[in-house]
Amino acid sequence: MTGFEKQIIDTNILVYLADKADKEKHRKITKWFEGKEENIYYLSLQSLREFASVTVRKKIISVKEIIEWLSIFEKRFRILKDNQDDILVALENMKNSFWDALLYATMKRNEITSIISENEKDFEKFEGIKVHNIFKEKN
Repeated sequence: MTGFEKQIIDTNILVYLADKADKEKHRKITKWFEGKEENIYYLSLQSLREFASVTVRKKIISVKEIIEWLSIFEKRFRILKDNQDDILVALENMKNSFWDALLYATMKRNEITSIISENEKDFEKFEGIKVHNIFKEKN
């Protein structure tokens, strides 16, 4: 993995994989997802929890489908475990959202400086973080 920039995937990307309501975003993220090697991207447990919460709350997919997606994510991505110290780092670096700051803390602890997300303005507030918005790519 020499020369490879570690990237973490934000929850919104996971939701667009499962949610077909926005057809263009679903198409784009599905194409991106299918073209990627396994185990080169990272996910936090927080993002998996948020994915389950959002898809249940908004009734995007069934519980059975959520479980299936979680299994796919577990096989496809490197899952980062929680760390209690991340809460303290998040509180010290909170810009707007505690949850974004918590993800930032997880990234910092794991030396990840790039996130795949459509929430550019939210993560650009954190020092040393690059946001890769795949929805802005020509495709």
